[in-house]
Amino acid sequence: MASQQLVPYFGEFLLVPWALELSLIEPCDYACRFCFAILGDRGRKHYGRSTGNHASGVKQALSLLQNAHKRKTLEAFFINNKYPILMSNRTDPFGRKNRVQSLAFIEITQEMGIPLAFQTKGLIKHDLDFDRIMDMIPPSWWYVTISQDDDALRQRIEPGATQIEYRYELIQELTRRGHKVCLGWNPFVPEWVSDFEKFLQRAWDAGAEQIAIQMLHLNDSNVRQMTEREKQDLHGGDLEWWNKIQSKKKSPEDWQQPFRDAHMMASEMGFKHITYDPQQTVDPWEDVIPLYGKTLPTVQQFVAHCHRTLNPGDPVFFDDWLNWCLPRLPDVAKGLGHIIRIKSWGVTKRIMETEGWDKWVTDMDYSTLLRICWEYQERLPSLSPYTNCAFCPAWDEKRNAILDDRGLPVLTFAPDRHPLAQYEAWVYSNDEL
Repeated sequence: MASQQLVPYFGEFLLVPWALELSLIEPCDYACRFCFAILGDRGRKHYGRSTGNHASGVKQALSLLQNAHKRKTLEAFFINNKYPILMSNRTDPFGRKNRVQSLAFIEITQEMGIPLAFQTKGLIKHDLDFDRIMDMIPPSWWYVTISQDDDALRQRIEPGATQIEYRYELIQELTRRGHKVCLGWNPFVPEWVSDFEKFLQRAWDAGAEQIAIQMLHLNDSNVRQMTEREKQDLHGGDLEWWNKIQSKKKSPEDWQQPFRDAHMMASEMGFKHITYDPQQTVDPWEDVIPLYGKTLPTVQQFVAHCHRTLNPGDPVFFDDWLNWCLPRLPDVAKGLGHIIRIKSWGVTKRIMETEGWDKWVTDMDYSTLLRICWEYQERLPSLSPYTNCAFCPAWDEKRNAILDDRGLPVLTFAPDRHPLAQYEAWVYSNDEL
């Protein structure tokens, strides 16, 4: 399957509310040194896997839009029911190579009444066709990525991307036109921003209301695909640093405190986090959802719900999660098992043995998907509230995991502990549950 297709946005299910993702070209022409799409594309070529091509990707996307009423796939269901499409997670829709195709896609989707959301480093306010583009798009959600405060550094690590100043101008213009903007401080590398507070204040003053802060996350395969020049551009060729990144599959330990500091500063400034702020009592999407007819639920919305209905230390059962999610999910059973397949092949094999491949991949409904993700939450952490640090496992006094009457683990609502810490458990005495 070509990676440029219009596809369900499985990778960020329960993190953001968008149902579909479109990437017109992979990789794009910005050549960001840390880009997971560029590095992943190299990996697929290295292992002999098809990466598709630009022409077929655009053709497939347009064909799907035009023929969705004839099809019974999950993608067609979302299109026919006018769920929003994200442009895009894997390539910038307003990069030089993508711009013309993006304009055509925007025109078609707007004629069909399908709303869009955007992730970009482009769309320069001073470009000749800026007003034409913006006049086609009603107030929508925009994720504008800025992860450095120095253009000389930006030119080294994002050589094809737009200047930083242009991105702040874009945020100002978007908010002036009624759009909602999320600052994407992604990737977060402490050395790339000299003054966290000044950096955040500039985005806030420009009009961004949401924020997503994510550390540089390169897996072993990504690092193996990087050239020495790319490593040099990113971090001065520090081999010890790269060894830590590659061997532990996570960011260095000395980044943890700056990462927490950045989140705390953003919270104090008024930003709404769409990732990991357990103390955030409001729904970070409350001002965005009204712009769209239909969206998917997110864990952070559930955190806000728990703040309204629970006290710290209260248990959270699977049925609490299920009953909150189901009214916000479509009644559909089409290929949802692929969400699990993307996250963990180990869990996939176990489900194949117990439920049967055809059944769970092709006919799984959201209720079954949520149950499996809750049951295997340590293996599928991003597909249940388990991944959000407002929740932690529930243990008894003997340090055994507490299970409900169906054998599903119990969580605890614990938003008042230190933000961004992953807690071991909340211990209950025998008479507390």
